[in-house]
Amino acid sequence: MNKDNLVLSVSILLTGILISGAVIYSTTNRGNLAANVGNLNIPSGNGAPVDIKVNPVTAADHIRGNINAPIKLIEFSDFECPFCGRFHPTMQQIVKEYGDKVVWVYRHFPLESIHPDAKKGAIGSECANELGGSTAFWAYTDKIFADQQGSLADLGKVATSIGLNVTAFNTCLKSTKYDEVISKDITDATNSGGQGTPWTVIVNSKGKTFSINGAQPYEQVKATIEQALK
Repeated sequence: MNKDNLVLSVSILLTGILISGAVIYSTTNRGNLAANVGNLNIPSGNGAPVDIKVNPVTAADHIRGNINAPIKLIEFSDFECPFCGRFHPTMQQIVKEYGDKVVWVYRHFPLESIHPDAKKGAIGSECANELGGSTAFWAYTDKIFADQQGSLADLGKVATSIGLNVTAFNTCLKSTKYDEVISKDITDATNSGGQGTPWTVIVNSKGKTFSINGAQPYEQVKATIEQALK
């Protein structure tokens, strides 16, 4: 093989390697994007009503506020999702400002493929509710979202900090008694159109539904609520 042919062969080989690498890189990144799309800050749209089928709010739900409020904010959330952590104070602010006009309903949507501790966090919240009622559930939830990494690493410490019996809590945490509850919420989330977290469905007194995709800022959430109140 002469020098020119050798150079040509090497060039073709290198080009092939580069193309293969690009294909692999592209495929891998598409896979990563698909896995993380639930955590992207997706625009919420113009606040217009949309047709969403979601399970009705009942006394069995985790309720913060007045269950008979004209505006129901049903949030499907993941305890390990950083965007859920960012959105939590926004929801706290909404409840504080709107008072009896809104009720915050928390439902589970752990994305286990990318958040391995999310379901454990969800089970822990149900155990907190079992041992200390709604007050303990929300205290646990606030505590987790205030320090997700540290809290999820030691749920027993969280339980102790909110006044629960840690032995009973840990026993509950190891059980599978709440698997069905969490699974039901996940099905509800996906059936209602949720593709990631946080996914919030607003239902007004007329039964019209509105959506909030991702960790939208306070102003956007407020604008959607105002639209729902009309």
